[in-house]
Amino acid sequence: MNGSIMEDIMPKDGNLQEEYIKNNTIIRVVAGSHAYGTNLPDSDWDERGVFIDSFERIALPFEKIEQFKFKNDDVVLYELSKFMPLLLDQNPNILEILWTKKSDILSITSGGERLKAFRKDFLTKRIKDSYVGYAISQLNRIKGHNKWINNPKSVQEPCEVDFVSVVWNYTENKRFNKIVPKEGYFAIGLGGNHFGLLKNSEGQFKNWAGESGKIAVIDVGQLPGINHMQVKPDLIVRFNEDLYAAERKNWKDYWGWKQNRNEKRAEMENTHGYDTKHAMHLIRLLKTGCEVLECGEILVDRQDKDFLLDIRNGCFSFEEIISMSQKLTQQVEQLAKKSNLPNKPNYALAKEVMLSIYKETWGLDIKEQKKLSVKL
Repeated sequence: MNGSIMEDIMPKDGNLQEEYIKNNTIIRVVAGSHAYGTNLPDSDWDERGVFIDSFERIALPFEKIEQFKFKNDDVVLYELSKFMPLLLDQNPNILEILWTKKSDILSITSGGERLKAFRKDFLTKRIKDSYVGYAISQLNRIKGHNKWINNPKSVQEPCEVDFVSVVWNYTENKRFNKIVPKEGYFAIGLGGNHFGLLKNSEGQFKNWAGESGKIAVIDVGQLPGINHMQVKPDLIVRFNEDLYAAERKNWKDYWGWKQNRNEKRAEMENTHGYDTKHAMHLIRLLKTGCEVLECGEILVDRQDKDFLLDIRNGCFSFEEIISMSQKLTQQVEQLAKKSNLPNKPNYALAKEVMLSIYKETWGLDIKEQKKLSVKL
């Protein structure tokens, strides 16, 4: 950035913003499968990096841009003030930006070199939680999708009336102890999620199990010639609202996954019974976590790429992947106890590095800071 501090403001136009961010990027690297060495001929090309925003946008809270994705390319760049907290939290995707092999660095300035120079100093034992946490999210996806593949959901959305159970049966029909009658009864509210079912002998009231699957409740005041204090239900039932909400969410998630999943992923899951790409990333994350805790380095370019590609190609069963992930998780836990990495981030160093990069980029020195404060 050149010129006066107060003149260098990012443009509003999206295309100009992209150009501005390109010109103020301090490090940009190849990311994803091409960086790991696990890419296939049809793999997406990903890039990640760090840029420096204008002084005004950093100093003022109104128009911050924490990260920016290019329109036509899978390029995501993080502003330094967004990047550093994620780095200190040991976010795997963020850490990899500073540990990508030299040939995968697409551009770098003195500011980017400064970040890389302190990359070891920014590693902490939080690696254990971040890498295991990301791995668990991958594992949950694998398990969830595996469950859906083996237990597909009905096209019919879950209905409230299917989540009603009998609390008390005052009728002589013992069958109602376990099964709630859906015909011939109307419902009155008893408070909370409890309802009383009464015989709808002449069919003058709306059936409690409505056609839409929703529970229909009659106001006791609408019962002609009946003192509501004397109304005695034939059955007392309870609507399990929490179970219904959970099942409905699961149903929506299933059909969202079913309708929107990538065709190649769908073929992969149907062939192997689980998402082998998620499995590959699960094992990669856990193995990387072990390496960092043991050696204090992040190996982005994977020497075990052939093994990882075997996982992606479905050479291991679902049960083998689960077993492998459990063993690696235990290993991460054990290595964290013996690791020489610090327990907490070095915030003082992080602030010092950030300030030095900002000052250099903005051409800002102490005298200029004092002048600016006096003018304000």
